[in-house]
Amino acid sequence: MTLRRIDHRRKRKYDGERNLSILRDLYNSGKASPRNVFYYAKDLFDNKGEEEAVPVLIEYLKENTDFYQNKVVACLKLAAYYKSKKEYESSKGYLNQALLYSQEYAEPYFEMGEFATEDKDDTKAVKFYEIALSKNPYDLFGAKVFYYK
Repeated sequence: MTLRRIDHRRKRKYDGERNLSILRDLYNSGKASPRNVFYYAKDLFDNKGEEEAVPVLIEYLKENTDFYQNKVVACLKLAAYYKSKKEYESSKGYLNQALLYSQEYAEPYFEMGEFATEDKDDTKAVKFYEIALSKNPYDLFGAKVFYYK
C-alpha cells in the first residue's frame, strides 16, 4: 500500500476581512443566527473593532442559545475590554457572568484572582488562583489559562 500525501494550499493570499465582511452583511440583513452574531462580534473584536464589537457582544448575551461556551467567551472578551478601559467593576461583572454560564473554565477565576491581588486581598486572591489551578489548563478551546494579557 502506497501512502499518498495531500496538501491544501491557498490559491490566494489570506484576507482577514473576508469573514468579517460576510458576517457583517449577514448581521446587517437581520437574518443572522445567534451563533452568527457571536462570530461577527468575535471577529470585530479580534480585528481591532472593539468599540463596534462591544454592543454586539452584549446583544449576543441576551440571545437565547445553547452555546454556553460562546457566552463564556463573549463575557471574557467584554471583561478584557472593560479592564483595558479601567472600568474594573464592569470587568468583574462580566467575569461573574461568565461563571454563571459555566464554572468549568479557569480563566474567569484567574482574572478574579488578578483583581483580588491588585486590591491587596491576598486571601481572596489565593482562593481564586487555587480554583483556577484546579481546572483544566486547556479549558477554553485549547487555550491556556493565561490566554489573553
